[in-house]
Amino acid sequence: MNRAAVLLCALVALAPVSAVAEPIPNGSFATQNAGWFDAKGLTCPKLCMRQQAVAEKEKNTDPVVSESYVCKVRKADQGKYLWLFGTQFATRPACYTTDRDLKGEYSDVFYCLCVRPKVRLAPKTPVPQMQPR
Repeated sequence: MNRAAVLLCALVALAPVSAVAEPIPNGSFATQNAGWFDAKGLTCPKLCMRQQAVAEKEKNTDPVVSESYVCKVRKADQGKYLWLFGTQFATRPACYTTDRDLKGEYSDVFYCLCVRPKVRLAPKTPVPQMQPR
């Protein structure tokens, strides 16, 4: 193998894992117009409204809980931190998650996924064509 190929393999192996781990950043909107924001005691709809966005949601078939929102909680596990993704219900500012042992719990400290809708442009007005005489 030539030196260039060895160097390329070494660079790829040393590339940061975080570059592919989670494409949506914390605290700002990415090119996808979505971002994770610290709830700070708010429900996801209220938090995202402050960000001029809407909370990513899912409609439920349960008549008691008509909508739920996407949230995540940071949790320590065996000396490392990981994100647990869960559900925030509109009635309580908490994120409900399930860990790998299927133990359900909730946290009052969580992030919400906020999405800015794409701006719709006004339809183009047709340019009037000159009529031949």
